[in-house]
Amino acid sequence: AEWNYIDLFAGSGVGKLKGSNVIIPGSPIIALSFATLPFAKAYLIDYDHKKVKKLKYRIELLKELSKEPKHREYIFCDITSTNVIVRQHDANKVIDTIYNEIEERHEELFKKYRRGCHNLIFIDPFGLEFQMKSLKRILTSRVRSDLIILFNSYAVGLQAYNHIQHEYSSRELDNHLGYGWYNFVENY
Repeated sequence: AEWNYIDLFAGSGVGKLKGSNVIIPGSPIIALSFATLPFAKAYLIDYDHKKVKKLKYRIELLKELSKEPKHREYIFCDITSTNVIVRQHDANKVIDTIYNEIEERHEELFKKYRRGCHNLIFIDPFGLEFQMKSLKRILTSRVRSDLIILFNSYAVGLQAYNHIQHEYSSRELDNHLGYGWYNFVENY
């Protein structure tokens, strides 16, 4: 009955191509622009308050542009009906709040229409910020979700190497991958 978008590391809404001054749209702008139907809600989360401020401005501008049919070539629907929630927060700390809210709405919709919510989730941390407990929260929810996860294999490899070779703490890897990561790395 409703489709939600969740971006846990939304950034400022734009990025630069490495080694150039070319500005490209980021994941929240792409998701909102290319959806053929508006999302019921879009949760855009980032820890950096400066990025959140810029993202709020860009989302308001995108909403204004989406009202005009002449922009349908690159903004597929009028997104003014999407309830866009932009929060400055740690993704791992806010995921329970988001999912509790969505699960409550899912139950309401299911009782009324026999259909509930479905989520599209984009997770692209810079390093190992996203924790296994947050992924488990998403995967154990009764609300179905499609996940796009960018896995930073370089950061994982570097941290694993430093732990194994130099006895650095494994806390970040334990939080990110769970406690079985060492057996996986050792076997791999």
